[in-house]
Amino acid sequence: MYPENITSMLGELKNKIDSLSRQPNMLSHARNKAAAIHSKFDRTIERAEIQNLFRMVEKKEEIEAQKSVYKAAMTMEVLNDKLGLEKDADTLPAKRQAVGSSHSGFDKDEDNSGSSYHREGSEHAELGEIEDMCTEPEEKQGEWFRPEIFMEIKNAIESVRKNPLGHLSPMYYLILDLRPPSMGSPQFRAVQYLSESHLKVIGKRAEAARSSRFDTSRPVQKLLNVVRKTQFLLHNWQLSSRQLAELSSYMRIEGATGLLLRLRAMKDPYPQCRQNTLEELLKEELSGLQSSNMEDLSNSQIVVDLEGVNATTEEIQWIFHVLDQCRRVISSDVLFTDLTERDVDINLVNPFFDTLWEGLHLHYGEGESRASRNRRGGCGDRFDWLFSCNSILPDDVRGVELGVAENSGPRQVNDMEKAQTDFIKAVKTARDQLIQAIKIIKNKCNSEQLPSTFVDGIKALFAIAVNVVGYQVQAHTVYFLGGNVFATSEIGYAKSLDWMHDALDMIHLVLRVKALLLRSKQILQALLTEAMIERSATPVRAQLDAWTVTELNTPQKSSTKSRKMVKPNESCDSLLLRWKVE
Repeated sequence: MYPENITSMLGELKNKIDSLSRQPNMLSHARNKAAAIHSKFDRTIERAEIQNLFRMVEKKEEIEAQKSVYKAAMTMEVLNDKLGLEKDADTLPAKRQAVGSSHSGFDKDEDNSGSSYHREGSEHAELGEIEDMCTEPEEKQGEWFRPEIFMEIKNAIESVRKNPLGHLSPMYYLILDLRPPSMGSPQFRAVQYLSESHLKVIGKRAEAARSSRFDTSRPVQKLLNVVRKTQFLLHNWQLSSRQLAELSSYMRIEGATGLLLRLRAMKDPYPQCRQNTLEELLKEELSGLQSSNMEDLSNSQIVVDLEGVNATTEEIQWIFHVLDQCRRVISSDVLFTDLTERDVDINLVNPFFDTLWEGLHLHYGEGESRASRNRRGGCGDRFDWLFSCNSILPDDVRGVELGVAENSGPRQVNDMEKAQTDFIKAVKTARDQLIQAIKIIKNKCNSEQLPSTFVDGIKALFAIAVNVVGYQVQAHTVYFLGGNVFATSEIGYAKSLDWMHDALDMIHLVLRVKALLLRSKQILQALLTEAMIERSATPVRAQLDAWTVTELNTPQKSSTKSRKMVKPNESCDSLLLRWKVE
């Protein structure tokens, strides 16, 4: 049996480990490891396990919690040694030697050349090395801050800048282009310069923006699935554009409730010829018989699909209003006339953006971005649409900007220079909006260095850049990577706004943009609220700009020869004399 004082100390340490392991901000894997450590209390704990656990933890709170756990565990180990517990003196030094050789980054790497070392037989050697790992710079603990990723990004940006057409790529302006080649001009993509493993690390946030996490609500998805059935394989019926236009024409008479009743009461769901599979076509070649791909349908499937769809939902009503507006514009034949950018914005784009008023603000008509002006120090870029939220940071202008939209014109295509420069302008301003948000957070914290949780929150923000080229709408996200480098990736695109079924694609795209903007608003609001609390606290802080790439100014067009201006009240004789002298 243990002495009474030792037993009480072991009990206190066990309770401490249990309480720390139950903290909600610790990783589940770390909790399991802590439970395993406190259950055996012997000298077989290898430093490799501890080091791997610390590498898994990215947040400072988690690191501090694990630090306490392992200090307690190692104290137990020392107590067990004093009690004369049996230990394997032969195998343990060999294990430690193997661990030291396989994890030289923590032991003898040049980045840790100043670390203090304890002799191997010391009782506090393990505790000292744990202390060194806990105080290791935050930049080394996240996988994004690995030096090889930074050097690869820096080399990629420098390679783009050396190209004569590099200024037409967002990578020229420290924004990695993660778009596929099908989006816009296929030049200068990040995939051409970065390795696949590094692209996976950088593109995690882009994948999250396209994931089901930002899908719309289930009732809205059900309605969209009913009206956008495609003629492919299992879907052997669809609402034609004519029938969809006929249905939406009753919106102003019967409202959303009436349209849902009409959908449920359909006797004939417009059967279409189902596309045959390759197997069916090969069987027809062998048998010489042609199989029928027409089936008798009833409205039972539509009734099942529309179950749970409530006409009083605001987004359901908005969908029917958008379809009705598209029907009116298309049927008026105005698309066959010579349209301007403003015609497209008012008649085609505005009905879709109307839903963004739920929690956001829209500014229309060549509005100047204050984030762009603050960064450039002069006149900021102007855009057809600005997305902002005044409730986050109330002021007399527009609050915090969260995104932009720019229309390149109805006669533009993706490969034209104006379309490319408008995309660059939109993405750069979205980057400026994130930079402005970071500055506001730093001012609220009254510090250039932010807590690690704040850095994680900033990296979770999305700014939206929308580009309308012709009748095609392309939406992109811009997010912060680290240092002064950002990344952009596509959310999706709507092929055309002059067809009813493509309008459904645009509805789906705008709903995803709305979800991303509202999420960024929520995160930014939490950051600003906690920044006011953080002002009086003094936690361990992480350097936000750990490394930077040299920034370049936007290339300017060659200036034309200035005109000779006539001075006020200058006589004709003196004017002629001045021109002769010049």
